[in-house]
Amino acid sequence: DTINAAQHSLQKLRAFREQQTPSLESVAQILREMISRAEASAIRDMTKTQYCREEAKRLLTQTKRTKRQFKEKQARMELLRAAEAKCGYTCPQYSRIQMDLVNARKDVEHELTMASILKDQVKHLENWCT
Repeated sequence: DTINAAQHSLQKLRAFREQQTPSLESVAQILREMISRAEASAIRDMTKTQYCREEAKRLLTQTKRTKRQFKEKQARMELLRAAEAKCGYTCPQYSRIQMDLVNARKDVEHELTMASILKDQVKHLENWCT
């Protein structure tokens, strides 16, 4: 029963990850295009152009970092789920694994929140800079 629950949770996580990861890639693509447009255009207001270029570069770096951290946190959670399934309710490490799982789940949720914030920042930057 524990193994089935762990497998079900893992399947749900994988499906959720497949939905989230491409969106971060699309955010990165938008930022690359913005950088390219900002560098190629001859906009009169150089202050705004410079800001847009620098902010797009910063957000692109943050997007890459968030994507990497999301994958790392999710992999850790998957390892803990496997350890939980292997351990069962009676092993001495069960409580520790459960605590680590709570923390891992919060870490994954944090990265998803960061991804959502980044998407909003990119949308607003794109609207302002174009």
